[in-house]
Amino acid sequence: MGTQSETRQATLLKVATQLFIEQGYQKTSLEQVIQRAGGSRRNVYSAFGNKAGLFKAAVQQAQKDIFTSAYPENWDQGDPETVLRQLGIGLISALTSRKTLALFREVIAHTPSMPSLGEDLYQSGPKRVLALLAGYLQKQVDDGKLDIKDCQKMAKQLIEVMRGDLHLRALLCPDQPIRQQEIEDQVDLAIDFLRKHYQ
Repeated sequence: MGTQSETRQATLLKVATQLFIEQGYQKTSLEQVIQRAGGSRRNVYSAFGNKAGLFKAAVQQAQKDIFTSAYPENWDQGDPETVLRQLGIGLISALTSRKTLALFREVIAHTPSMPSLGEDLYQSGPKRVLALLAGYLQKQVDDGKLDIKDCQKMAKQLIEVMRGDLHLRALLCPDQPIRQQEIEDQVDLAIDFLRKHYQ
């Protein structure tokens, strides 16, 4: 029974996310989600509470997808340059993907009426990525591989360099897709920045 319920929830979430991306939060109704996914209003209310809860779950799932892209299994294995390059390319590729950008725009639009939405996005996304990168840098310092006084500050700087103007440009100029080479070049700038801190 639990598996059936989980499968139904996953289907509802997948369909709802597609609709939120295609037509936005306001134009998406629970009836549309149910029509595509099957189930009933009771299923939606039981699993997500209401449409706002469903939207929040969709954003959280998108965050998990970004996190998985940036931090695949054994992401922290290897020399700092290899790790940073893999992390950076995965993170920026996910941040500039159509799905992420569409949901991000919706979050910005609806955070004034749903304040916890923006806070959750920040806590589970940027803040979590920052903490893990800072932790990784600190381990490299402890192992004598890097010479960094403030790993938290360094992690912020590296993420900013990796992101450059790519995320903002992708967000504001949807008709100008970000090329993979642009992402790699931007991440390489962060790696050049890191080289100054080798022991």
